Amino acid sequence: MDPAVARNDRSLDAPERSRARSRSMATLAASAAGVVAAGLVFRPESASIGSSAKFSGFIALSFLLISTAAYAWASLYAKKITGKSEHSAAKTLTLHIRRISLVGSIAGLGSIVALAVMVAFTIFTEPERIPITVGFEGEPLSRLCPDLPHEFTGTASLFDLHGSGAYLKVTVDAGACRQGSPRGSVIDIYLDRATAQVIAGSPQ
Repeated sequence: MDPAVARNDRSLDAPERSRARSRSMATLAASAAGVVAAGLVFRPESASIGSSAKFSGFIALSFLLISTAAYAWASLYAKKITGKSEHSAAKTLTLHIRRISLVGSIAGLGSIVALAVMVAFTIFTEPERIPITVGFEGEPLSRLCPDLPHEFTGTASLFDLHGSGAYLKVTVDAGACRQGSPRGSVIDIYLDRATAQVIAGSPQ
């Protein structure tokens, strides 16, 4: 085959090749959006994340949906170009498809940045804590807390509340543990889940 004819055939096929690439990218972006959405909506309560991380996750999901829409549009774009030769029309159509795909690429990069921010928030920020009321049976927990009443208030992270470990970490005011402790100081105590009961404050 004449090389010039072969190059011309490839240029005429360029729009369809660009649409095929866009279809593949649309499928990839849609799959990623599904994974992110499932992680945000159906994550277990023990894997609760902070509001900042959650917001970043929804931003990432929005970018992925935009990316999916842009690639899907590019994969279907077939505007008829008039007033040009077949070769020029194919070149112009390919350029239009690639410009639409570029929107999908930019949105995809935005989703990667947002997901990176979400991971950073999840790793480097303190877990969300809520106030709780706890009751326990038995002797005082330790020498650190000889005056701790059998029903007291404190705070615990959602992760700890829904965890499955043998002990529940609760932060209490030092004054509840020992009379005369400095005001405003706190102590972390570990309650045996078998003998402790969260009376109020545990999320449903």
